[in-house]
Amino acid sequence: MLRRTALSLLTVLALATVTAAAGDTSFEPSADLAGVLAQAARNQQPVVAVFGAGWCPHCRELRRNVLGSHQVLAAGTEFLWAEIDIDRAPDLAREYGIDAIPSILLIDPSGTVRQRVVGLIGAGDLAAQLRLFGTLLADPERLEDRTAERAIYPATTLVTTPSGFRARSICFSNVGYGPLALASQSPFQSLRFGVTPTTPSTLTRGETELRFTGTWVNVWAYDETGGTYLLDYEALHAKGSLAYGLSDAFQLDLQLEVRTAFGGVMDGLIQGFHDLLGMGQGGRKLFPRGQIHIELDPGRGLPRTVLGNDAGGVYARNVVVTAQHNVTCGTAVLPALSWSLSVRREIGQARGLEGGSGIDVALALAASRRWGDWYGYLTLASTWFGRDEVYGIPLTSHQMSLLAAAEWRYRPRTSAMVQLLATQGVAKDFGPFSDPSWEITLGWKSEIAEATVLELGLIENVITFDNSPDFGIHAGITTRF
Repeated sequence: MLRRTALSLLTVLALATVTAAAGDTSFEPSADLAGVLAQAARNQQPVVAVFGAGWCPHCRELRRNVLGSHQVLAAGTEFLWAEIDIDRAPDLAREYGIDAIPSILLIDPSGTVRQRVVGLIGAGDLAAQLRLFGTLLADPERLEDRTAERAIYPATTLVTTPSGFRARSICFSNVGYGPLALASQSPFQSLRFGVTPTTPSTLTRGETELRFTGTWVNVWAYDETGGTYLLDYEALHAKGSLAYGLSDAFQLDLQLEVRTAFGGVMDGLIQGFHDLLGMGQGGRKLFPRGQIHIELDPGRGLPRTVLGNDAGGVYARNVVVTAQHNVTCGTAVLPALSWSLSVRREIGQARGLEGGSGIDVALALAASRRWGDWYGYLTLASTWFGRDEVYGIPLTSHQMSLLAAAEWRYRPRTSAMVQLLATQGVAKDFGPFSDPSWEITLGWKSEIAEATVLELGLIENVITFDNSPDFGIHAGITTRF
């Protein structure tokens, strides 16, 4: 089922990306307003700057039926044209005081905004405005009297604009703070864990993002009848990453991750919680608390593994490089779309649980969409691993994962979220560890300081309990500069 869902999502995203890249090519103004203004100053030409966004229906109508019309093109031959997507250039939107879209600014050769047309103007009316502006340019006194004149038509009012952490955000209309930065924490992913799924980003050109996260999980899986497996330990997955916006579409992320195993510090808390609610312990009380117990007996002539507290300590140390491309910020119909490519390599000498893992490569396709105060996220990731066994147990060389998340922006700078990460099992023919893991996380994000966001989450297992973490706590802090 997971594979069919993944393939369906891949098809939808591919079609959406092609659709987003296609469009009306009869009217193609420059997206570089600074370059257009510089050219206007050199050539002493006036400028028409159109501010809009793909999700704005009035903007789409303006572009489709007005800007490329014969009337407007004929009247605007002496003008230089620029079209600015406020999702891609929110700083320009603030600089020019854009509070509703579409907004058309008529700018003289010196760069001064002389007139504003806000909303969906008709082709005939816009052509008349352009002809009048061309005439006024030859009469400085009349032009000065009409400076900043504002004509208003049907428009989409911008109720909120990015500030604080998202002050320079691209794609702010369809992307919020985003899901918690979590990789799968299921038992066998702990032995050879997957990469963290990416989602469409709001990091803009020249902006840097620094993030530190820690995920602490309790792993418990016990075969009470056959005795083929026992996994009783805890793990801390610590990550530090530095991302940089190469442009408003591309970003590069460098990440260091360290994973540590230790005895069950949360054992007593979890057992007490189960007793309080009258839940079964699943064999927990048969083994001492606060220790590492790992026993794996896959059968089929494969070796049996028995590990104790000597397996604790740092057992994975990796560096991950991710390149991400934000394909589109979305339209009135399509979500924001992105793809990313990650390469992970072990550094130093691993020990204990995982051992060497070679080079892993992951490709992710992601979508994000806003509905009022809610944001929805969907990511499909495919990972190819450089290692195909752990303690003699055969593992798959390929793994699919699916992230679905919902974010509720219930305050301007605070969000609550729920996310589900479904990941294919990696063990070959080894009971529940060959089944998909299902991890649900309840999370919260808030700006605790200017341009700094704190994130917290609680992880719980669902559906396949033995191949999901029993319980986990996630925390992180992210800052931009």
